[in-house]
Amino acid sequence: TNGATKRHGVFEELAEEGLVHDLILSIEAGSPELFQRIRGYDQERFKAFARFIGKLRARTGRPTRFRFNVTCMRENLHELPQIVELAAELGMDEILFVHLYGYADAYQVDEAQTDPRKLCRQEQKLDFAERAEVIDIFRRVLDLSHELGVPVVLPEAYPELVPAEEIPETEAFRCLSPFRWVH
Repeated sequence: TNGATKRHGVFEELAEEGLVHDLILSIEAGSPELFQRIRGYDQERFKAFARFIGKLRARTGRPTRFRFNVTCMRENLHELPQIVELAAELGMDEILFVHLYGYADAYQVDEAQTDPRKLCRQEQKLDFAERAEVIDIFRRVLDLSHELGVPVVLPEAYPELVPAEEIPETEAFRCLSPFRWVH
């Protein structure tokens, strides 16, 4: 879910019946300003929903896994560490970082005909960012993850950050079409 719903009753009913085992909140920004620009609504509303789910989980005693799903792009790269801090503040069990795949990729659309304000565009992909910057940001994400106790799954196994013996086999890795860097 994007956390924008004000219909909390639906989630209460699902949780009371034990029908929610894994709840994933999509988020792309740590700051209220970028959150508003990307999501189009106030970050406090999102945080209120996340707190509601946390209280609901505690009240029902159900073992619901509560995670963030973060689409990584040039627009939010600098805020990824803030998202780890926010996840810790809101009691997330894990953060899944994923690469941005644009509409043009998925739907074979001529990107020149899409709205330039949309973030699902080629130039927003991390391969258009400086690799050293991306590695530095993900290094900070991993450090915060360890410090704050919020596990993270990176969008790919970066060899600069993950020891070779810890890189999963392609079949076991969550993305079967891993991100490739253009040099």
